[in-house]
Amino acid sequence: MKEKELTLQDVIDKNIEILWKEFQNVPVDCNGNLKAAWYAFPKGTNKNAVYDWFNRHYSKGLSYLMEEVKKE
Repeated sequence: MKEKELTLQDVIDKNIEILWKEFQNVPVDCNGNLKAAWYAFPKGTNKNAVYDWFNRHYSKGLSYLMEEVKKE
């Protein structure tokens, strides 16, 4: 049986899943702002801005990441 060829979006999604797992370890303050810089997001960025980035770039959307891609 032939394996499915990966598309560019498949590769992007896999990388975003890795980033999502990393993001789970980024500390946030009581207002939801990042306590430390993380990749392109400077310290103080609200986590909702990061969530928006994930939602725009992950083909299955933020809700799938939150429910199905668990921190390892």
